[in-house]
Amino acid sequence: MRAARTVRYPTLIWELMRVDGKLLTSLQCGREAPHPATKWSLPSMRSSIYRTTVPTGEQLLIDLGVAPLAEPKDIKQVRLTSGNDSYAFTVGKKGYHDKYRTAAVTGGREVAKTNAHGKEVWIASAEAGAWSFASFRGDYHDLLSIFGGTPSPGQVKSVYDKLTIVDSPGGMTVNGARSTLWTIVSHTTLVTVPGYGHILVGDHDRAKAMLPKYAGQRTTHGEIWRVPLTDRTAHTRPGDHSYVVASSGGVAEVFVAPYSQASDAEQLTWLKNIKIG
Repeated sequence: MRAARTVRYPTLIWELMRVDGKLLTSLQCGREAPHPATKWSLPSMRSSIYRTTVPTGEQLLIDLGVAPLAEPKDIKQVRLTSGNDSYAFTVGKKGYHDKYRTAAVTGGREVAKTNAHGKEVWIASAEAGAWSFASFRGDYHDLLSIFGGTPSPGQVKSVYDKLTIVDSPGGMTVNGARSTLWTIVSHTTLVTVPGYGHILVGDHDRAKAMLPKYAGQRTTHGEIWRVPLTDRTAHTRPGDHSYVVASSGGVAEVFVAPYSQASDAEQLTWLKNIKIG
């Protein structure tokens, strides 16, 4: 068997799980790189189509592989940079700022408000002012970013003023204003499929980096590779792995929810029928 390398999952993603009250504990742990799977049965199921707008303005289409038990949710992360400046922003449904303050941080409290692009920007401190976060409050979504220390309202406003923000029911697009040199360098979308797990879709560079160089197991729409989670003593059930799923329209990482209501067979059927694009 080939030697496994340890990979760390983005810290922000599991923090966002806390906001939604569904901390996916396996995301906090290192995991081995994909390797060719032994034969594992992938049983077919009615599917559900999910559409959303990613921060670049592109439309993301996912066949969730299953009719979810409740309405799916998504959160998005986008990173912009200009010279020495780099900021990461999270797009969540309207009200995400309040959920983050009460569920994901210690001692979060509102400290100030300002305005940008005709909308309010709320500023909150955390851990006795060790760091802060602010959110542009759109009509449909919040755009949250983290700051060191306690920035002034003017400093926060200057960051959001450098952005072009377009909010709609289908999603929020974010980019640098024409007068700046800010550009998007990466973005990810995390979709929660209630009762089953989570689908993480990144930009084109991330997709190319994730795709193994060897063939995976065939699925309804493409190929799949499984990735043993290193915090498990055995790897005998679907939830003991994460997965790389590829189809003609893209690549995603998929995680089975630790307390999924689906049986092992239903989880495998779900994985088999996921399609990106």
